[in-house]
Amino acid sequence: MDSKNMEIDIYDPLTGLYTRKYVEEKLSELDNFKNTSIAVVMLDINGIKMINDTFGYREGDKLLRSLANELKHGLGNNDIIARWGEDEFLVLMYDSNMENAAKKIETIVSTKIKLIKKDEQLSVAVGISSKRSSENSIIQAIKDAEEEMNRQKFVMNTSHRSTVVNAILATLHFKSWETEEHAKRLKDHCLIIGKEMNLSMKELNELALLAILHDIGKIGISESVLKKREPLTDSDWTEIKKHPEIGYEIISNIPELKTIAKYILYHHERWDGNGYPHGLKGEKIPLFCRILSVADAFDAMTNDRIYRKALKIDQAILEIKKNAGTQFDPYIAELFSKIYRDIKS
Repeated sequence: MDSKNMEIDIYDPLTGLYTRKYVEEKLSELDNFKNTSIAVVMLDINGIKMINDTFGYREGDKLLRSLANELKHGLGNNDIIARWGEDEFLVLMYDSNMENAAKKIETIVSTKIKLIKKDEQLSVAVGISSKRSSENSIIQAIKDAEEEMNRQKFVMNTSHRSTVVNAILATLHFKSWETEEHAKRLKDHCLIIGKEMNLSMKELNELALLAILHDIGKIGISESVLKKREPLTDSDWTEIKKHPEIGYEIISNIPELKTIAKYILYHHERWDGNGYPHGLKGEKIPLFCRILSVADAFDAMTNDRIYRKALKIDQAILEIKKNAGTQFDPYIAELFSKIYRDIKS
């Protein structure tokens, strides 16, 4: 093989980064680094196909080169950066943990890159994992990072969600009073709390997914019950209370979403143990479910419903504080109250 062809095998002609083929040949060597932690990062530019279709491949290529340059300038000389797919990149960071890697990558992907003569925010889905000494293989770490990246893509863009999930959500919005706007607001409330609690990027992604999908099990509940204007009967409530378990079964069978299935199962548990379906109490309830409980109640109270007008924010916050220690985790209830006091002031 001549030197020109060898160079093409090593370096991607468009970005100048390593090729996937070259890095894959080197992966086995990385498993021999027994005392070294390697942070693994997968990145995917959202909407590259739309950019290519709308503005032409030259503009899409410009965006790929721009991100490649930001990665080269923002990372260390010893880090491995590769073009992994059409719009995907792989980064291997030696002697780096996930927290430090997340900070570096967040700085890079938040950079504004010129697109079609406009200063637009680059939209990149990111997944991060790590190879910890001899605990796991580098190939498994890459797979974990890719799965995390796909979960973030699900949160960021409905076009990346599975056709089945999109169809279920669309049907759910049609057959009940739950709206897509409610899910978006709920996601925002949850992320405000999560960031205040210093949750990791991975945890924030899972929390956002829970906010979007928590009521997906209502697809299995009768429309007459979901849209009923009169008070629900005991039999209506019995049917309604099945939706966490239905949602759990649906999400458990979707590989990229199964990590949040247990949160969907427990999202109606209460701090005092009087929730459903399993009557979990206190910190036995997963943290994400405790966050969702406060955020969901706040959104329900501050938006109009068929049977009542929306409360003012101050009134809703007062109700959350009143129910701290019974319905809600008292720490999260107080934290949420403080956040909105600070925003208001």
